[in-house]
Amino acid sequence: MEEDKGEISKFIKFLAFKTTQIIVQSRLGGLIYSKCNNSGADWFNIAIRDHPDILSETKKALQTGQSDNLITNHFPLCVEISLQTVDGDKMQLEVWSLNINKDSADPLIKSTYSIYNRMSNLLKSLLSITRVTPAYKLSRRQSSDSYSIYYRIYSAEPEHNLGESYKQVRIGQLITQIGSVTMAVAYRTKMTISPTQNTCDNTIMLKSDHFLNELSPTHLRYPNYSKKNGSDIRVIDLEKPMRCGAFVDRSRIPQYTEQDYNLPETPPFKDDKLLKELHFPFANQSPIGDLAKFYRECFNAPPLESLALSDDPTFDEVDNEMIVDDLTRQLDEFELSLSEFDGLITSLRDSENQKSNS
Repeated sequence: MEEDKGEISKFIKFLAFKTTQIIVQSRLGGLIYSKCNNSGADWFNIAIRDHPDILSETKKALQTGQSDNLITNHFPLCVEISLQTVDGDKMQLEVWSLNINKDSADPLIKSTYSIYNRMSNLLKSLLSITRVTPAYKLSRRQSSDSYSIYYRIYSAEPEHNLGESYKQVRIGQLITQIGSVTMAVAYRTKMTISPTQNTCDNTIMLKSDHFLNELSPTHLRYPNYSKKNGSDIRVIDLEKPMRCGAFVDRSRIPQYTEQDYNLPETPPFKDDKLLKELHFPFANQSPIGDLAKFYRECFNAPPLESLALSDDPTFDEVDNEMIVDDLTRQLDEFELSLSEFDGLITSLRDSENQKSNS
């Protein structure tokens, strides 16, 4: 019985060593490549190389070297992952814990081989969960210009400084002859850094009259400077001619007269699509330009006087009244002469019948 407890205690010691290796190596920021080892010499059948610094920190926390049976007295074992920026601000990201509850021991368990296999499954679950929490993505993006990831291994109760709304997840639980082994993690969900208060005072001492306008360099340099009031607004007169700029030859500036501002009597040509192919910007006079001018004059030719309507506004009204009166008079005459028209039609019909009989 005591031999089984000693063997289980040895398993727990190497379980702690592999736990810290898996957690810390996943936060180093690089990818891990491991080859399969067919010899079966790896603990828990997991090919993970032991980092010397991580192994040394774990041994210090567990105080190994005295007796394997006393290792359970140094639990819980915690691994703290924190972030530190270039400016010196720190933030705790997650806390991993491995604890043993001696009150939950089951002395009836005798198969150490099954416990060994369950520890292997527990480490494989830990290997997967370390790649799921938000700290893993931050560790992959760390650089010397922005922030770095640090770890701390200690043997005490977990110290949670993860801010508001942090989450706790139990990775797994394993009951052994010496106690119940529990593995859990608590991680931060809000990635906001509160700046630390520095002890040194970095405030700049200024005089009470530092920002006075009367003592500013501009007032000392220009003593005749006067403030502009809101009412002193410069009004631009568009009727005044514009001034020439510096180094401008005034002889080349065109002088406009009143004739240049007179509008032509005929409106400009509206249908520019017809003359699109006849327009040559910045071109000299050519026969094509004369043709375009002739076409424009013909298109905008004034109407003939014979086709023009009278300017008398009552001409149309008088003409319409005369036509209506004439039609009414003719209709009345036709109604009075209706009997004569009937007799004429009857005589024409009789004459046609006589010709056909003869």
